[in-house]
Amino acid sequence: MMKVMLIFPPNVEVIEPFKSAKRKPPKLLWGFPLGIGYLGSVLRQKGFNVSILDSCFEGMHMDDIVNKVEEFKPAVVGIGCLTHILKTSVVLAKAIKKRDENIKVVFGGPHATYDYENLLKMNALDWVVIGEGENTFTELCEKIKNGQSVDNVKGIAFRDCDGNIKKTALRPLIEDLDNVPFPARDLVDFGKYIKSYGVLEKSVDIMSSRGCVNRCIFCSSSHLFGKWRTRSSQDIIAEISELVEKYPEIKSVNFMDDDFTANKQRVMELCNLLISTGLNRLNWVCLARVDQLDEEMVHSMKLAGCLRVHLGIESGSPEILKNINKRISLQQARSAVKLLSREKIEAFSFFMVGHPGETKQTIALTKRFAHELKSANTGFFISQVFPGTALARLQPIRDWVSYVYEPEINNPSIFTHPCIPNFIPAGFTRESLKKICAGITKQFIFLHFVRRAPLFLKKLIIEPKETFKYIMDVFFTK
Repeated sequence: MMKVMLIFPPNVEVIEPFKSAKRKPPKLLWGFPLGIGYLGSVLRQKGFNVSILDSCFEGMHMDDIVNKVEEFKPAVVGIGCLTHILKTSVVLAKAIKKRDENIKVVFGGPHATYDYENLLKMNALDWVVIGEGENTFTELCEKIKNGQSVDNVKGIAFRDCDGNIKKTALRPLIEDLDNVPFPARDLVDFGKYIKSYGVLEKSVDIMSSRGCVNRCIFCSSSHLFGKWRTRSSQDIIAEISELVEKYPEIKSVNFMDDDFTANKQRVMELCNLLISTGLNRLNWVCLARVDQLDEEMVHSMKLAGCLRVHLGIESGSPEILKNINKRISLQQARSAVKLLSREKIEAFSFFMVGHPGETKQTIALTKRFAHELKSANTGFFISQVFPGTALARLQPIRDWVSYVYEPEINNPSIFTHPCIPNFIPAGFTRESLKKICAGITKQFIFLHFVRRAPLFLKKLIIEPKETFKYIMDVFFTK
């Protein structure tokens, strides 16, 4: 039985220059990596011996990871590739090849999909999986196991025998997501992932749909996953039921969908099933577009256990909303927050500064609008540039692997990440945008404490270290 190891790489703090830095960059991911979890379940279904190593969650160093690889002796190692941990993905690939050059190393994930030409310049990498990975990576592994040519596997990129980079035809999307088995959570000590954070107690992550109906210029979701697709409500309920049966301590669910409310009928059906099965005893949160919520849907969501809805509003300027192709109106944002507030569901509104065409005046409009909304929570960040997005075409990055914003090596910011470029409109710098975010966030921390002191104190009790660090980072941002 051929062995395949799937690795989620560690944060950049395990490599230089971040390893020697006095302060570490913010951790952007906390839960079980669903992407490699799905890969693991499909591979195992096809008869492979699969191991999952979440070196990020485990806080492992490079030598420890490579030792684990050597111990398992896989024929293929698949490495998740996200922009903020791209550097550790690359360092890890090189370290694995140095230890055993016969191991085949494959990158996959959103960053690898759009930066494959740059990544394949690296000799330590054999293939890149493009887009949705379950069927592509599985077929690739089957070809390797059988000693067959992989050149015609759809959805991969590689170097040919002459060193030229080749990309095969795109693989069709998985039409019926119910055919994908649940993530292989049993391949890790999953109980350690059931943690409380934010408003969620003893929470687990679930992906109930893929993709998004819109194409905002800062996001690659609709490109990566193509059209929006959903699992059946029955399949989602089956996964939640299985998790609760195996781990009765679970109290809440974090739906990781990019666009949970894309289809009203689907939301209503899922909510009715959550209620009829008694699973509405679990609290849950999701991400929604403000133009998709209506009174009937929000009421059903409340009855089904919804505790908080994240709203990506992004700007209080109609001009900026048009520039970023958000396709929402300020009135729709007002209505969405009011609907949620009426049902006593928390609205967590997110905004960004530094969009194309941004000015001091448009930022002032955004700040004013955020205050007007009086959302239960408000977050401000700086617009970031990711491969595969329209922003990356407006502000091209020559080499994502080598990119680092050096001032943040020793002075990281909670509003961005040193390994992720920010979009910098005319008249601004990265530093000025960070100061703007910090100034606005200080005001909202104070306002939220005044308006909702009990919830603020609850968060301080559940996550004392993280909450205190966040406040210190905001108030002492240089």
